[in-house]
Amino acid sequence: MSSTYLTHEDQRATTADEPIGVLAPDGALRSRARVDEPPALLLEMYRWLVFGRAFDTRLRNLQRQGRITTYAPVAGQEAIQVGCGLALRPDDWLVSTYRDGIAGTVHGLPPEHVALFFRGHPRAGMVPPDVNVLPQQVGSAPPGYTACQTPCRGCKRAWRWSSTGR
Repeated sequence: MSSTYLTHEDQRATTADEPIGVLAPDGALRSRARVDEPPALLLEMYRWLVFGRAFDTRLRNLQRQGRITTYAPVAGQEAIQVGCGLALRPDDWLVSTYRDGIAGTVHGLPPEHVALFFRGHPRAGMVPPDVNVLPQQVGSAPPGYTACQTPCRGCKRAWRWSSTGR
């Protein structure tokens, strides 16, 4: 498995005000940093990042026009969405929250489902059968739980029952 490397010297030289990264502010590769991912993967990542930014902008504009009810922008968080989506294997499931639309789309969810979710349309919950993404949700949880634990526990119970024939 390939990854991105920074030397310990690069990390020590970074101040608290400067994030650790492989790219300089001008977009050039920092000295002694290297990226080992194949060019095809880097291009796919870039395309998803561009899609994510454009999609986010479109949904934010629709919300400002009153054409969708609410929207939680993800501008600046596209990389984590794309990285999470691409890290999933085809048979992995994504338990998505209202901020995981780009990750879901990367994992196969049609983009219109994300937009429909923010309009409150019931079709948003009708995920195609070959897509392993649970419908988006705005989570709430009882004390002591995170918002994602409740649907995850439900999935675990459902899979346990399906494997036992219950």
